[in-house]
Amino acid sequence: MAIDGTIAVVGAPRDGTIAAEAGAAYVYEKAAGTWSHLQTFYGQDIGDQFGYSVAVVVDSSGLNEGDFIAVGSLLGDGVTGLSNVNIYRRIPPSPTFAFQQTVSAGDGNGFDEFGHAIALDLSVPGESLSGDPVYTLVVGAPDDNGAQGQDMGSVYIFQLAPNGIAWAPTAKLVPTDIVGGDLLGRSVAIEGDLIIAGATGWPFGNNPGGVSYLMRRFYDTGAGYFNWEVNNRLTASDGESGDLFGRRVAIDIGVPIVGAPFADTGSGGQGAVYIFGGMPAGYEITESQKILAPDPSDSINFGVNLAIHRHVLVASEQTDPPGSRSISRLSRTTGPGSRP
Repeated sequence: MAIDGTIAVVGAPRDGTIAAEAGAAYVYEKAAGTWSHLQTFYGQDIGDQFGYSVAVVVDSSGLNEGDFIAVGSLLGDGVTGLSNVNIYRRIPPSPTFAFQQTVSAGDGNGFDEFGHAIALDLSVPGESLSGDPVYTLVVGAPDDNGAQGQDMGSVYIFQLAPNGIAWAPTAKLVPTDIVGGDLLGRSVAIEGDLIIAGATGWPFGNNPGGVSYLMRRFYDTGAGYFNWEVNNRLTASDGESGDLFGRRVAIDIGVPIVGAPFADTGSGGQGAVYIFGGMPAGYEITESQKILAPDPSDSINFGVNLAIHRHVLVASEQTDPPGSRSISRLSRTTGPGSRP
């Protein structure tokens, strides 16, 4: 699910309206205090799993470039596994979204899971001289193969052209310590000049614990455009094998949040959420705070899903049957680098 302003999107990757598991994405809009169904997008082929990931950004900057929805299709055409992300755009006064473009990895292979996790952002780059906001799309591909090995994963970044017509690839990021099996891009989140991406298979081997990476936007004077680079590695000070640290990530006012749903404070599977602040100059940093469920118990997997907005963090538990949800409020998060 994703929400921004008055638009919410819910993915249904196993929807069979068009074909078995072709998938769908449902769009809702809030007006006069009430949420109503606006429209539905559908996958086209058997097994697409369209709607596996969704993202939305609403133009509140006055750019008049419109609102955008991105929908990940985990298995692409359902046959070759060449996954992709479809982008839909709404320009006022049109009340609905229309298909704009399909983006994919230029170097992708079948079953890379390009679009396993996606995120959208509209913000003014910190080094911008013009003050113009920039639309950015982040796509995780955890099963991507490369020089470092099979399923090392990667993070792709796309930017909307100034004329608003098309999205173009800006960067592909793979930290130098990533190897095959690390699954970088299992989760992604973006806010302004910062991206956070989880790599739950790191370090690859027997029952890895997971890690996350911060990526930073900067103005590349040589290239003449904004680019991205890997900035920090986030780790848990008490991390252990099997924690799945990085299974979910979020970021708000410069504060990265990482869920580790299998982190253990007892005999197993209680889960935890880690908060980072006061970014030092060093590459690897550990948390400033660790949050546990108010009523921790084994196998609840606290932190299996999470979101943060305006100082409020929502982290869910995975119970059987599912349905438990816990809320934690953050204070004194007044700016980038501040400590909760």
